[in-house]
Amino acid sequence: MKIKLAEKEKDADHIVYPPITDAVARQLTSSIASTPLQNQHRQPYRSSSFHDIISSLQVSSQQTRYTNSNDNEHRLAIWQKEFDRKIEQMNEIKATDLNKLKLYYETKLRELEDNNKHLEIISGQINEENKRLKIEVEHEKEQNKIEQTALQQHLKEFKSTLERKIHEIKIIHANDKQEIKQQHSRLYQDLLDETNQRLKKMENNYKYEQLTNETVIDEMEKRMVDLRSNVQHLQQFKQKLEDEKIQLIKTNEQLQLQVF
Repeated sequence: MKIKLAEKEKDADHIVYPPITDAVARQLTSSIASTPLQNQHRQPYRSSSFHDIISSLQVSSQQTRYTNSNDNEHRLAIWQKEFDRKIEQMNEIKATDLNKLKLYYETKLRELEDNNKHLEIISGQINEENKRLKIEVEHEKEQNKIEQTALQQHLKEFKSTLERKIHEIKIIHANDKQEIKQQHSRLYQDLLDETNQRLKKMENNYKYEQLTNETVIDEMEKRMVDLRSNVQHLQQFKQKLEDEKIQLIKTNEQLQLQVF
């Protein structure tokens, strides 16, 4: 940027100014005479246009009309020097503004890169969580299969044992039919009732456990769906950030081209 400013200053030294007429010379002389440079209090510099610079050098028309030609040339040189100084100040302010803008966009680009890295880390964590949940679901299903197999085997053994006991009771009932008919009938009925209750209780427990397992599996599947949705959302947000990054890079390149 300093090189560019030096080139502009060099070019300014070779500017060919238009000839100064008598009217313009008188006006410039009046302007300089009415506002001596040694006694002026400079106002804080602010960004202004070329028109503002020229306007600041205009003065009232009621001034001395007759001056010496050498004095005119001296005052014209002072005016030209002041004009060049203000042009240089404008160039410096423009360069400062462009540097600030460049720094702003570079900071934004760094923030976008940091956000992309953070999103990649979160995406990796979500993928790991999905894998872990998938393993847990598979393990839970396998455990449920084992428990169901064990429960079915237990029910089969229990039924076999129950049938054996019933058969034994029938034999006893046949042998002692005449002696303990009434007692055996009550005992047989009580045993059947108890057996039915136990079977019903076991069946209810089995249904409850099965329903609980299905509920757990449904919850796991819902969590997996939610996680997939979150991953898709993060991917869309990542794509959006990448698009913004590309746009900012293009804008930065355009600004650099304008500066240089």
